[in-house]
Amino acid sequence: MASQSLKRIKYISRSSRPLTDAEVEEIREVSEKNNRQANITGVLVETGGLFFQLIEGPSESVDRLYKRISEDPRHEEILLLNTMSDVEERLYPDWAMKTVHLRKVDPRAEGIRLLLETAVENHRRVQSLSKGIERIVWGDIRA
Repeated sequence: MASQSLKRIKYISRSSRPLTDAEVEEIREVSEKNNRQANITGVLVETGGLFFQLIEGPSESVDRLYKRISEDPRHEEILLLNTMSDVEERLYPDWAMKTVHLRKVDPRAEGIRLLLETAVENHRRVQSLSKGIERIVWGDIRA
């Protein structure tokens, strides 16, 4: 029997409000349980209210999970970085949901937080630019 191809999604999001360590831990626990049932693996990196997540598994399961994440009021400014279909091998086969909290004492935390913040800010700028282009083009078409 041929193995099922996998899908991998990477995204960044911002917490819509400050989350306590207990809330992040609860997210990890629930995610790990649900992901195990859906055959999803991945990693969640949290630093200063910003999240980077990679999820991988059967395409339908990954799509359902990403839709739930997109509708979760704890997230805002969700930026889809990459979607890969027909993935042959998992990057995190043993992690139903590994969660990495980068604290201010961690030397990597500030650099990663700045990278994530920059990506979100650049995405905002691209969206604004895109809307401007649409208004210009739409105005020309209607004129």
